[in-house]
Amino acid sequence: RIQVAAPNRGFTGSRVGFEWKPPATVERMIIMGDETALPAVSNILETLAPDHPAQVECFVEAPDHGDHEAAGAAAPRSSWLTRSGARPGERLKQALRYVGLPEIAGSIDAPSPLATAARQWEASDALTGAIYCLIAAEANTVWVLRHDLLDRHWFVLRNAALMGYWNEGRPCG
Repeated sequence: RIQVAAPNRGFTGSRVGFEWKPPATVERMIIMGDETALPAVSNILETLAPDHPAQVECFVEAPDHGDHEAAGAAAPRSSWLTRSGARPGERLKQALRYVGLPEIAGSIDAPSPLATAARQWEASDALTGAIYCLIAAEANTVWVLRHDLLDRHWFVLRNAALMGYWNEGRPCG
């Protein structure tokens, strides 16, 4: 037996990933990802109607300026953050500090490798909330952004989908 996973042109259900669950009453969506999340980010942006009532802010970090060409329809609806030699995730971390979330006193500590491994993927179960956030990128970056949301902004994690797609410096598997 062989099992194949491939696109199904005849599929008529929702084409949005199961982790993308903003509440119907959401007023603001923050979408952040690196180049590995580009297919998911593009799909999400394509499924949002142009007249969707929520304010949508999308940030994509990529190694080079020309990488935005691979985004297709997502490109004009995204802020492109060129890494330009910086470590993966640095531009996303900077972007989160400037999106204008309510802030409280707090700080971001460097994560431990064990804590990072334990929290690489957290699905949202949002039912209500004014702000919904999706972050999909390198696992350590997601960990730092998660704690920024918690510690600095008191963000409710059920209103966020957080996915560590890969680990810098470590092989997959």
